[in-house]
Amino acid sequence: MVSIVQVPLNVLGAAFGILDMEFSAIILIIIGLLFVFMGRRLVKILTFIIGGFIGAVFAYSYGLGAFGLPTAYALGALGFVVGGLIAYVLLYVVAGAVAGLIVYHTLRPLFPDIVIPLILAIIAFIAVMILFNQILSVGTAFLGALMISTGLGGLITLSPLLMIVLIIVLAAAGSYIQFKQT
Repeated sequence: MVSIVQVPLNVLGAAFGILDMEFSAIILIIIGLLFVFMGRRLVKILTFIIGGFIGAVFAYSYGLGAFGLPTAYALGALGFVVGGLIAYVLLYVVAGAVAGLIVYHTLRPLFPDIVIPLILAIIAFIAVMILFNQILSVGTAFLGALMISTGLGGLITLSPLLMIVLIIVLAAAGSYIQFKQT
């Protein structure tokens, strides 16, 4: 029988071609530590890089066909910066939009008209955009704490109570540290 801890470790191992469970657990702990203490920065940096690559590919492809190779390189570099900035800004908007949609679709069946769910969805949209950094700090700290406890569970046997306490302590410490980095 496969334990609940082995599933993420098996998935991680399969994704990276790692067959050793202990190595997968250590990698999960390292990634978890990064998310606990630097998660907000990591998400923002990765968002900028991914958006930058997408912008660079589009700009380079357009420039190559329209202007030739030297101009395509310059447009690719410009596309990286512009695409990265757009992705960074859209991160806040997308998070707010998702929160608004969740609130709207959750409350819509409870009210006969759409006015109240729509107003509450707009409030959720604005609140998430304003509190985005705080929400991201807590969310990444919690995700990292889950990853660490899962990784530790793959190395040693932990009682469920100890895992819960570990998750709470790590998430609280990570949130505190990330708030202090603001």
